[in-house]
Order: sequence, then structure tokens, then C-alpha cells
Amino acid sequence: MPGKIGKFLALPAIDYVRLVEAAIMLAIARFLIKFVAFSRWKKWLDIDHMGVDARPPAIDDDSLGRDIGRIVRMAARHVPWTAVCLPQAMAAQWMLRRRKDSSKIVIGVDRKAKDAAASPAQGDDGQSNLDLHAWLVSSEGIIVTGKHEYKRFRPFTRKTANSAQAVKL
Repeated sequence: MPGKIGKFLALPAIDYVRLVEAAIMLAIARFLIKFVAFSRWKKWLDIDHMGVDARPPAIDDDSLGRDIGRIVRMAARHVPWTAVCLPQAMAAQWMLRRRKDSSKIVIGVDRKAKDAAASPAQGDDGQSNLDLHAWLVSSEGIIVTGKHEYKRFRPFTRKTANSAQAVKL
């Protein structure tokens, strides 16, 4: 059976369970981001403030992080809402944590932005001028989610955050 249905039916049984888990985690992440203040749920995340070294997974890399990342990306493509980088990183981190595997969420700012402190915090329309991206790095240093765009961004470290705070981000 070719196509999406055929691919879905060809998945191992454990992946069906993981897809449901990923969809639930994505829904929780979406709810938190949309309706709850960041200060109330940030404690549930392990966010990197130092800028960890990371690498995209190799084709033959059979790590748990690679599998979870694949499942979360698959679920994100099929949920009825937009699940972008941060909810994907959150969902994957929670799934890895349930399996006793540590990871770090890295939040980056677009490398083209000269300096977060030098750019205005908001444009005329009240929207942020910063282009941000989140990706998840596993304990093995493998990028679990967000690997396709992470090179365009530099990690938003405490130093960057402190200088950005000066302009009231």
C-alpha cells in the first residue's frame, strides 16, 4: 500500500504508541505556550543558557533521541494545529525525560541580527523583530528537533539575554 497510509501501517507497533504520546505532548506544549505565562511553566524545561555543542544525527545513528525526534516531527506534521520548533523541542524533551534520558533546549537568535541588544525589541506593529528558533540537543550531543535550521541561529546565552534585557526585551 503506497503513500502515507502505507508508511503509517508499516511502522513498528511501538511507534504507534509513541505517535500518540507525541501528539499529547505537543498539545500540552501548545496549550502552555498559548494560554499560560512562561514564568509558570519554564521550570518544566531544561533550557541551555551556555550554548552546547551539537551535531545533526548521522543516518546510521540508532539513538533514542533520533527516534523520538523522528516521531515528534511526524506527529507535528499531522496535528490539527501548527507545531513549530518550541513545542516540538518541549514534547521531545518530555518524552526523553520519561525514558530517563537528559536533553537541553537551545533557543537561538538569527545570526543575521547584528546584536540582540542593538536591535529594537519591537517593530511598529508591536511584533518582535527577533527571529528565534528552538532546538533540542540530547545527552549524546545529537540534535533531536530543529536540526534543519539551527545553523542559521546562534544560541541565546545568559550573556546575550543580559544585554537584551537592557533594551527591555
